[in-house]
Amino acid sequence: MSKIRKSPFKLTATVDFPGETTYGVFTIDLLNQFIRSLKSAGVTRINWIYYGDISSDSFWAGSIYSNTPYGLETLSLIGEPLAAAVPIAHSMGMEIYGVLKPYNTGGATTTPDGVITKSESFLPRVGGKLTQFIPFVERFPEKRIERLNYDQVLGPIEFIRLYKSNNKETRISKENIQIWVSDNNFQYRLLETDFNFRQFVELAKNDVCDYYGQLLTRKNDPVTVIELGDLFIEENYCIITTNLKGQGDFNNSACEMIKAFDGKMNQIPTSIATRSDIWNYNRNFETSGLEYDSGWSSFNYTLDTNNDSPKGKFFWSDLPAHGVIGIARGKNKFLPTAPCEVYPEVKKLWLGWVRKILSTGVDGIDLRVSAHGTLTDEPYSYGFNTPILEEYHDKFGDGKFDLRKISVIRGEHFTSFMREASSITRNFGKKIQAHIHTEIFRDNPVPGQIMGCPVNIFFDYQKWIDEKLIDSITLRSSWFEALEDPPDLDPYRGKLDYIFADDVISNVVNLCKVNRLPIYLNRYLGRAVKFDEYLDDLERVYFDPDFNGLDLYETMDLIRSDGSSGRLIQVEDKLDRIKSKFKNLS
Repeated sequence: MSKIRKSPFKLTATVDFPGETTYGVFTIDLLNQFIRSLKSAGVTRINWIYYGDISSDSFWAGSIYSNTPYGLETLSLIGEPLAAAVPIAHSMGMEIYGVLKPYNTGGATTTPDGVITKSESFLPRVGGKLTQFIPFVERFPEKRIERLNYDQVLGPIEFIRLYKSNNKETRISKENIQIWVSDNNFQYRLLETDFNFRQFVELAKNDVCDYYGQLLTRKNDPVTVIELGDLFIEENYCIITTNLKGQGDFNNSACEMIKAFDGKMNQIPTSIATRSDIWNYNRNFETSGLEYDSGWSSFNYTLDTNNDSPKGKFFWSDLPAHGVIGIARGKNKFLPTAPCEVYPEVKKLWLGWVRKILSTGVDGIDLRVSAHGTLTDEPYSYGFNTPILEEYHDKFGDGKFDLRKISVIRGEHFTSFMREASSITRNFGKKIQAHIHTEIFRDNPVPGQIMGCPVNIFFDYQKWIDEKLIDSITLRSSWFEALEDPPDLDPYRGKLDYIFADDVISNVVNLCKVNRLPIYLNRYLGRAVKFDEYLDDLERVYFDPDFNGLDLYETMDLIRSDGSSGRLIQVEDKLDRIKSKFKNLS
């Protein structure tokens, strides 16, 4: 690879401003300092994530800033943040793009019913109520991405089976089992009842892989099963744990570890929970409940080990959190907050956001499909809204659904939105860019790659390129929150050697080269690799002619408010080190 850069290179930075307002209040003066600091490091383009109108009465209103400690106070001082940032960036000779995540209409966090004091402003979900969503979702909850089969669960749980990933002997005995129950996922009580305990071996009914795609069990492998019988559980929530500590042996994906049955051994539909969660991370199941259908259940969990809640500030190594497996009656009818692209109201919302971003005077717009409100343990069960099913039957008439055909139908609706967004953007005389999520835009992604993106939809990025709907791409290879590698092991999926050897990524790069589309590599600052390696990666990408820039993701891992005196502080010395590195390169 040549050590001379022959073409322009942009150092860009993504600002996820709600994160900045978790640390302190921003005034216009501090916003000036913030953008000037990025410029001093060599950043020439800011990618600013947009979260909707700040007026709650607007059809296009957002809500996320009400969930950060200093969000609402910041809005009262600077107004809508992107609109405030654009003239500042331009005054410094910098470009600024508005980033739109159309599916991001809220989060996926629930609060147990027993904790909530006012129910009118919350949406129901298994485990309690959703606590962060935009007014659109509250007005049109039925426009969210919908489950195919949704049945209410009646009658008691009379049998529970626990499945190990292999048939090796387990140390769990009847005396070790604890069963906790609750009507509302709050203040669980220990079930003081006798039950039958039976252990046997059966053949696995399907392959089981974990979050990272590692095969845990092959179909027809023998696996150990523990059956708890002679139960009569009428409560909505049930947790199984043990009184054991230390190194356990009863391991499996939580998605496959537990099943509930009625008295005739008919399986009861349930949602799964463990102690893993990333937003309400410090839960104690006895008092604060668990996060059901969180998306994290595909990790390989150990049941017979410590079940203490994490203490202090959350860190990624708390995932997965072992020692507890929970079930709740029923399934969620909808994904937490993500809307379905088929509805006219949703398209009105999305295109309105496009216009509002462009009206701030940005230089371009970047469209990104990932979202926090899509998290679920059963992603392939969603995407079956009535208009989609009607269109499917009109086109194919099949009684049995082909998920690929469903995906194509939904994907065409999204491409229709892309066409209109592209036309609007170019009528403003601006550029349009798309995030190409190579972790999900592939055949047969593993569970961890699915996190944070809707599935059962074919995002046809090749068509976007062929139809010349976009002017450049953001290449994103990281998984949700950069959790592509186990936190206790040296990373390898996050390394550039692994990334650049990936066939899907190579295909995207070659496609862009043929079509002369600039590529900006998105790279997590705080998690993917250690910072010394990150600086080496900056140099590698700088001298790689296939790439036109590197996106520093995200700025709160570089600089943030100090929270008290109205000034900025660096996270460690990362900003200075990037500044020095990029100056030496350029």
